[in-house]
Amino acid sequence: MEQRITSLLLPAPEAELEASCKELDEKVTWLLHNSRKMDNYLELEPFSKDGRLCAHVCDTLKSLPETPTLAAAYKDYKAIIILLGMSTTHYAILDELAEQHRKRDEISELTAYCDALHWMRSGRQYLCNVYNTVCHAFHLLRRNPVRDNRLLVTEKELRHAERMLPELGRQTFTEMVRLKGYMVYDAEQLADKCGMEYGSFRRKVKENDRVHG
Repeated sequence: MEQRITSLLLPAPEAELEASCKELDEKVTWLLHNSRKMDNYLELEPFSKDGRLCAHVCDTLKSLPETPTLAAAYKDYKAIIILLGMSTTHYAILDELAEQHRKRDEISELTAYCDALHWMRSGRQYLCNVYNTVCHAFHLLRRNPVRDNRLLVTEKELRHAERMLPELGRQTFTEMVRLKGYMVYDAEQLADKCGMEYGSFRRKVKENDRVHG
């Protein structure tokens, strides 16, 4: 059955806090039907500045019997990630949650973090820990996408993550070139070994050179 994390905030211990929870629940319900445009999540910014509300959200997350997942029908989990990510006081729990998803190879949830971080990261250096955790998760998945004869992540999902998290994309490309480039002395041949068109390969090399130059 579909449920919302915001619905679990009620009833709140105090009337003023309960009013804020109801308002947040209404806003998140609206976002669930208007989430295709990421800028709509800016509607959560005023709530992220309410310390008591964010603390109540964190306490509710900690009280759940298991780490919340999209698969468990918490359809507003991405909105909660963004809400706490915009909070300068209650963001730390995101790193703990992301680490749990990393350990369990929960791709849908890690992808939700990718999308949220891609949208939020600019100017929010305090999110570097959770950013690094998610990058590490996908870096490990890129190295070992199969476990016990089970495909953990698709190439499409990996490429999406690498596009959303530029540092991950650069790290993956550099490692791929190092691994595929052994005893290869021709750029077009190396591009082919990396599964890329030569033009795309050259652009990627130039982008990496600009960053590290």
